Amino acid sequence: MKISIIVPVFSVEKYIAQCAKSLFIQKGAELEFIFVNDNTEDSSIEVLNNIINNDFPKLRKNILIINNSINKGIPLSRKAGIMKATGDYIMFVDSDDWLAPCAVEYIVKSIESTKADLICFDNYNYYDDHTEIAHLNRYTNKMDYIKDMIAFSSNSPAYCWNKVAKRELYHNVKEWPSESMHEDVALMPQIVFEAESLSFIDEPLYYYRRTSTSSMSLNFQKSKEKRRQSKENQLLLLRFLERKHLKEIYLRQYRQLVIRCAYITAFFNCYNTKRDFNYIPVLWKYPLYWNFDVSIRRQLQSRLTIYIKHFIKYLNS
Repeated sequence: MKISIIVPVFSVEKYIAQCAKSLFIQKGAELEFIFVNDNTEDSSIEVLNNIINNDFPKLRKNILIINNSINKGIPLSRKAGIMKATGDYIMFVDSDDWLAPCAVEYIVKSIESTKADLICFDNYNYYDDHTEIAHLNRYTNKMDYIKDMIAFSSNSPAYCWNKVAKRELYHNVKEWPSESMHEDVALMPQIVFEAESLSFIDEPLYYYRRTSTSSMSLNFQKSKEKRRQSKENQLLLLRFLERKHLKEIYLRQYRQLVIRCAYITAFFNCYNTKRDFNYIPVLWKYPLYWNFDVSIRRQLQSRLTIYIKHFIKYLNS
């Protein structure tokens, strides 16, 4: 069995050493390490090469470093890694995070015992002063898992890095996300939908750094560009649900996604100097508004009320 571990790298010179070392000590399977240099301007790749040359020179033949000519973001960097991967299974690791020492051994045992297409596991949330275990909900039905993922359930996050999937599942993706905010929720429901079987490991195998200020965790509330990216990925998710005829099955979640897209487009404009009114056709396109659940309708009404107040203030300024 061969597992390809794909790591996008951008502005993580403080963290890449811990990440890389946690990967290189893994045992239990033939491993292929693919680092995607996303046109980083710091010394991340230099630090990585020093670790390989000084501490793990025998692994050099198993390591591939891909260089993006421009900064493409996390999802397209992951895709570049997949296109070069030769493993039976794909695993993603963010370059400011790291793996538990026995992560691969647990994953291999699960694959060998269940033959599952997709293996999911718990993780540690790492903070400056403490660490918490985040437990995933367990599912026997993939449709229930998709439902909770697209609803942004806190116990069923659509993260890429707490899952290991057969490589062919990624090659079956019809529309790959290109934006780097909420990109996982645009991708992983597609992967779960394609999987024939799931397996869950009752161990935290991944350390997710919650305090990083790197490109992996930019501030959504203050960035108009990040909000735009989030909307594009949620629109991609809507197209997936429509393409696979899942809209009626997940009608409540589908409508919530519509509201989220309208909310991002309309409400957040008030925080920017330059206003645009592209939200109008977004709302006009979905006349089902009055058929929404009352709670969802009230949510949008409150957002639009605040927006109107800001708009009136803007006109009077």
